Amino acid sequence: MKQTTKKKQLLHVGIAEKGKLYALEGEHKKALKHYREALRMAQVNNDPELFSQHYMQCVVESLEISGNHDEVISYGLHVVDLIDKQEEKTLFVKKKLVSELERLAIQYLYKGQLEEAKETLIRIKETLPQNQPPMSRKLLDWVYRGYVISPKQLRELQNQYEYFIVRNDNVRKDLAIDIDHILPEVSF
Repeated sequence: MKQTTKKKQLLHVGIAEKGKLYALEGEHKKALKHYREALRMAQVNNDPELFSQHYMQCVVESLEISGNHDEVISYGLHVVDLIDKQEEKTLFVKKKLVSELERLAIQYLYKGQLEEAKETLIRIKETLPQNQPPMSRKLLDWVYRGYVISPKQLRELQNQYEYFIVRNDNVRKDLAIDIDHILPEVSF
């Protein structure tokens, strides 16, 4: 890999890491600004898709934590639709589908849309009957039993199962680069 390419890659990685630090501080507007710029840079550099996927997951998490459940649902439905259109459903593809479905089910629960959540959780069970994620299994059990699931209970469950990738133990503070120190003011 050329030295300049590596520097460009480290730049967008550093910007994303600073976004994660902002997210952990509850500054999701600043986090989103950093994630979106890192995503843009990774795409312009034609870097591996893995970077874009990771940055999008960070974006979706900040949107979710900020209460933008409709945006997360819209994004999730789009991803599920793309996966559904794939002819071959390898185990990897099924796990990606289940991950997106789990996020959708949780958004529906946050919004009090129990029927949509139930249908989505059932689809998870049908997609991976032997490898259903434990959080989805528990949520489906709660829904079947008619439990009222509060946002506080959902967040505790998400934390218990390490649902979020942006966590203190998963951030490289040493790489963090504040976008405001390297780029002119950008409005999102």
